[in-house]
Amino acid sequence: MDFLRRHNFTDYALISHAKNVGTVQNLLDAAKNTRNNYVKCIGQGDMLSDEFVLRDLYNDFITTDAEVMGADYVSFKNFAVPLELIEDYRIPQDMNCYRNGSLKEKRYNLLIKHDYIHGPTLIYKRESLIYYLELLAAAKIKYTEDIIPWIMVADKVKISYLNRITVYYELGIGFSSSRSSVMRHNHEDTIRLIIKRIQDKDPDFARELADEQKKRIDMRKQYSRKKAHNNKIKKRLGIFARPVIMAVHFIRYIRSLIIKPEEKPYIFSTRTDVNTDFANLCITRE
Repeated sequence: MDFLRRHNFTDYALISHAKNVGTVQNLLDAAKNTRNNYVKCIGQGDMLSDEFVLRDLYNDFITTDAEVMGADYVSFKNFAVPLELIEDYRIPQDMNCYRNGSLKEKRYNLLIKHDYIHGPTLIYKRESLIYYLELLAAAKIKYTEDIIPWIMVADKVKISYLNRITVYYELGIGFSSSRSSVMRHNHEDTIRLIIKRIQDKDPDFARELADEQKKRIDMRKQYSRKKAHNNKIKKRLGIFARPVIMAVHFIRYIRSLIIKPEEKPYIFSTRTDVNTDFANLCITRE
């Protein structure tokens, strides 16, 4: 509040909740309390890239007939002057797909490859945002508001992409970075919701999506079993665990220099860096 007053920023609303209602309901309440046609969302720790970014987002978005638009961003870790930028963390991997690709290509990239548009860069048409947030809330999904574009492309709604850095994204904070089981289950529930929505209109794609989702869940279960097995071994080794593990990693490193490993698909994980203890601040413009 003091910060806003010092910078003469008076056109805002703060929305509080008596308990943690989750990011979906947080954003839904914020969107319903906006007055204009477009909503730009951003989480704590993240920063708009410059003083002209909202103008550029708005001017580009209104020239499209899209319901949502994403954009480029740069990650950083820890506030400092200058910022410690992390150039090698970037999603989506295939930006050209969202800039110039067809709706079919975007559907495949988002839903099958999980190469998603980063949540803090998104700007929505207000009515569409409210519609899809209410859809998630009705399904009792609390934390996957960042993957609304997934449901949109499943519904064959147009999405757009701005070739401009709009956000500095603080990496490694927020609820989603904890990799909690709640976030994982919410994500799986959202995919099931998408499959249910499209299974009658597009049964082939729904089947492909269901098969891909089963593969990912099976891989996750296999990883969990392997992790539990490794933890048991560490416990048995006791004080010798660390040197043994270091030796195994060293041997694997030497082998990697000699034997070329098989190429494996990169598995993406969803992120929604919004602190659920605070209300979302939605900046809008007519």
